[in-house]
Amino acid sequence: MRSISGFTSILILGLAGAAQAQSTRATDADFAERCAALMQADLAGGVVTAARMATLADGAAPHCLVQGIMAPRLGQGTSSPDGPSKVYGAGFELRLPQDWSRRFLFQGGGGLDGAVRPAIGADGVSGTPALAQGFAVVATDSGHTGVDSADASFGVDPQARLDNGYNAVDIVATGARALVTELYGAGPDHSYFNGCSNGGRQAMISAWRYPEHFDGIVSAAPAMDLVGAVVAWNWNTRALAAASPTDGNGDPIVSQAFTDEELALIQSHARATWDARDGVVDGLIQDTSCRVDPSALLCGEGESNQCLSQAQVDAVQAIYDGPALADGTSIYQGLMPGAEAGPSGWRAWLLGSAQTAGQYGRQGTYQQDWLRYLAFPEPRPNTDPLRDFDAETDWAQTTESQEIWGSRSTDLDAFRDRGGRMIVWHGTGDPVFSGYQLIDWFAELDQTYGEERDDFARLFFVPGVHHCGGGSGLGRFDPLQAVVDWVENGQAPDQIVTRGTEAAGKAERSRPACPYPLQARYTGSGDENLAENFTCEAP
Repeated sequence: MRSISGFTSILILGLAGAAQAQSTRATDADFAERCAALMQADLAGGVVTAARMATLADGAAPHCLVQGIMAPRLGQGTSSPDGPSKVYGAGFELRLPQDWSRRFLFQGGGGLDGAVRPAIGADGVSGTPALAQGFAVVATDSGHTGVDSADASFGVDPQARLDNGYNAVDIVATGARALVTELYGAGPDHSYFNGCSNGGRQAMISAWRYPEHFDGIVSAAPAMDLVGAVVAWNWNTRALAAASPTDGNGDPIVSQAFTDEELALIQSHARATWDARDGVVDGLIQDTSCRVDPSALLCGEGESNQCLSQAQVDAVQAIYDGPALADGTSIYQGLMPGAEAGPSGWRAWLLGSAQTAGQYGRQGTYQQDWLRYLAFPEPRPNTDPLRDFDAETDWAQTTESQEIWGSRSTDLDAFRDRGGRMIVWHGTGDPVFSGYQLIDWFAELDQTYGEERDDFARLFFVPGVHHCGGGSGLGRFDPLQAVVDWVENGQAPDQIVTRGTEAAGKAERSRPACPYPLQARYTGSGDENLAENFTCEAP
């Protein structure tokens, strides 16, 4: 083990001693011995704190579980602004299957990370975890430990910002591959990245900044314009606050801006306008060009049921439009219609369920810490973003943050030239990040590469799916296998079949997710529940 001086060394050695445990299942003795020997691995720039045999929760897939930290150090903390007071470093977990497929997978994070998720390669849509398919899988906390995934207080430390923005992916991928080689005696034949949300942003970062690391990349619902998205969350929360009833102090109770019935009304209006365009009325909006006018739902004189107030219509319109400056300059595109109702839609992400003022949906929660600690060159921890943030004056000051967290570059020459392949997918009902924003990036990619873009990067919109999963029932598909087939067998994905049931007791249905700009259309004959009766056509 490499020596690490001072407090950090004491901390890590303590973790290493505490993490040792006996395997609960008999395994190949040689593999188990080599696994345990990783405790002494000479990991340049990092240290292994645990190495032991483990299995999945069902007792399957015996593997070597390795934990450690890359680039450990003492850095700036919020409790001691005058000097280093907090331990930083890119914590990681690496799981190495005994029955290895010679594939390596980097599992993307979520939120602002701050904790190492179990590195099993589960993505919420594919079913069987990648670890159980023989992949060696690594995950990271992206350089800091947080209270939760919305904790942005690490932003007081400049290096922690860089690690969270992009650097942790590089150093953890490098360290993990070294351990893979140490255990198996050879490196992987193929390396992949699969991530959603912030993990999708990390995936796009990898194709751009670190093209040498991965042969195939799946980027799902990517937070690529993250700073703009955070401003949009602030915009959305303010719009909802303006339509909300207030408490005795005059403060808005945002969760009460809309009832669940009113959210369902908005979604039904969107579907009534756009659902049938694919040739069948099935509760799914396939057309990614859809725009909805909520003014049609405005209550007439004397009406109060199945309609919206003017303040509610204005709030919905603001959310559909997205934030813009006074001169009309767009900061970030609005949300696609179709995710207004349901437990994983606007209620969860925009409004929340708290019956008191000062409580918001997940968008409101995430944007508060972000705008305090990460948006500007110097943190503003004592501000109230919902009251104090002003896009007109503050947007120009977020340039540095955009350079750290942004991932919308279209300079993918190095990734393309080494044979890299990338699948990007996004749910048409995503209530977090704008699908229109992703379409804009893809148009820029087309301008850069022309017809050659189709040879290495394809975008898929999955009908009805919310953020990273959930929604109206077509949330089962396998983008990782699609990119593996593309990389290893040269089979470019002409469609990805999605499956699911809309509600309990309903028949399973399937649809093709088509490579953008193609969209699924019903052929006019055959079972409407079967993907084979749909074709991918130009809009």
